[in-house]
Amino acid sequence: MDYKAAQRVDLFIANSMHVQKRIATYYKRQSTVIYPPVSVERFSLSTERGDYYLIVGRQVAYKRLDLAVDAFNELGLPLKVSGVGEEIAKQKPRAKSNIEFLGRVGDEQLADLYAGAKGFIFPAEEDFGIVPVEAMASGTPVIAYGEGGVLETVIDGKTGTFFHEKSALALVEAIKRFEKMKFDPSFIRKHALTFGDMVYRRKMESYVDEHWLEYTKSRKR
Repeated sequence: MDYKAAQRVDLFIANSMHVQKRIATYYKRQSTVIYPPVSVERFSLSTERGDYYLIVGRQVAYKRLDLAVDAFNELGLPLKVSGVGEEIAKQKPRAKSNIEFLGRVGDEQLADLYAGAKGFIFPAEEDFGIVPVEAMASGTPVIAYGEGGVLETVIDGKTGTFFHEKSALALVEAIKRFEKMKFDPSFIRKHALTFGDMVYRRKMESYVDEHWLEYTKSRKR
């Protein structure tokens, strides 16, 4: 039923190439990628960086907070976890004292956390992934599981790095590698701005205008 319904859709817009491939595989349809808007203007560079790593978001099982807890338990490096969700209750008792659970934070505090972080940890596989782009808009490099939308938003060696096995060991190795890398916060932010609200608006308006013109012409025939 889902496949049949998809055949009646005139046009598909995918929020990443990752989703575009899924549309092609399961619906046998072509689509255009327009990345979703990220409010990058809310975030800014900071001249002062802390020594902590950061995780942000609603912590449900597929976000894989457990991998981060296991990795930072082993490394002993400071990790701040912002957000609420079912996984907090599961992972907090397992976490050592170097892992701090902040709960829900306000927009201003969140912006400060992003800007002060040494690196942003993203163990989840997402269709696109908003929070890594928010981190990069703050000039903060990302350590991400190398699947899904982050492969399109994070530039390996320039705005972050990846780990390719969904395990704590792989994340530990990625963090150790990250510790030896150098990043340019200004370049990271400049890259993040390409995913901003206004970029999305221009692309979406252009897409709608183009296809509305094609539609109106076809109606006149």
